[in-house]
Amino acid sequence: MKLDCNRALLAAACSAASSVIPNKPIQPLLGNILLTVTEGTATLTATDSEVTLVHSVSDVTADGDGKLLLPAKRVSEILKEMRDERVNVVTDKNTIRLRGDFSEFKLPIADPAEFPSNPIFVPERCIEVSGSMLRTMIRRTVFATDPDSGRYALGGVLFDASDIKSVLRLAATDGRRMSVISAPFTQKGDWSAGAVKSVIPPKALSLLGKTVPESNELVSVALLEASAIFATEKTKIWTRLVEGRFPAYLDVIPKAFDLSIDLLAGGLHSIVRQAVILTSEESRGVDFEFSKGKLTLRSQAADVGASEIKMPVSYDGDEVSIRLDPRFVSDFINCLAPETSVTLRMTDEDNPLTLSTPDGSMYLIVPIVRENS
Repeated sequence: MKLDCNRALLAAACSAASSVIPNKPIQPLLGNILLTVTEGTATLTATDSEVTLVHSVSDVTADGDGKLLLPAKRVSEILKEMRDERVNVVTDKNTIRLRGDFSEFKLPIADPAEFPSNPIFVPERCIEVSGSMLRTMIRRTVFATDPDSGRYALGGVLFDASDIKSVLRLAATDGRRMSVISAPFTQKGDWSAGAVKSVIPPKALSLLGKTVPESNELVSVALLEASAIFATEKTKIWTRLVEGRFPAYLDVIPKAFDLSIDLLAGGLHSIVRQAVILTSEESRGVDFEFSKGKLTLRSQAADVGASEIKMPVSYDGDEVSIRLDPRFVSDFINCLAPETSVTLRMTDEDNPLTLSTPDGSMYLIVPIVRENS
């Protein structure tokens, strides 16, 4: 089989596919990318048995249909370093040649017939979400997962499409903080089967973040019994689900608060970054103290020092304080543009504090118990 390809586009497609492959694949064959040409359409497939990506390649001409295996790491490096506009890919039974105008590379290849078959399709029943919105939802939740936890399904992000109002919620928690974000979706197919909830592993979500376009192009999401499929015009991602039961996340969100303050993400992030400087692994707690017209952050750690950072706020209530891990606050604020409006709500030092945005994000932080309480 012989192909003529746009080098830059093939390099980008190989790079996307290679991101599925671990440094040490459980099977040597999984260190390859399967290139398939069918009726003039070329696709690249990579898998680690848990996640599979199929990516279409544009601007490719071939002398017929066929399959070949590309050694992922070396081919990606070659295509990245070549400076030719186009590259010829020529294969026989045991070798592959990558040819440009000024260079040629010859590599041994394995039999594509031995590559695992992972058929990917988008079932008739799925939901559709804007690509840019989905990227935002992933970015604001995946950081709150706990990949090392053996409890429930805290190692992934919950996709909850059970809302009868066609609202998709993504939720992630490690037991000490929780991030939830909502967005509308469009239903396709028969939804008479009822609630749909699936926990997606972070690796699949990372791939989505890299391959889903930052646009209003719709992403089809099929949540199945043991797997999920995400599909755009050029890319399909299949993933196994995280096993276990996700906590009843909506039940832990407080229904009422005594304090509510509107802030800008940039200002809050600035004082939190300052407060982090004089904390340590042993003493991460920072006191967030609210008084008339002012928010004060205080930290103190043995052998490190102490800090006091103030910021004016529109608050006119009684003095109230809560101790938080500032890194948890920073993790969420770091996902927002500096000009984003953030509403901070809390009741007292014993109950969770929440941060919410106008576009559907809600972030909950469990306070740190004071040693003298």
